[in-house]
Amino acid sequence: MEFATWLKRKFFIVHKEVLYSLEVKTRIKEKVLRNRNIIYNL
Repeated sequence: MEFATWLKRKFFIVHKEVLYSLEVKTRIKEKVLRNRNIIYNL
């Protein structure tokens, strides 16, 4: 029982970290694209 809860917790933490890193990557991409658009508009 304890092992199962530990496993669930660990999986949850890893899942959150993966989601967070994906979010950060998409934000960086958006920033880069926005900066490119600004440069093109100039």
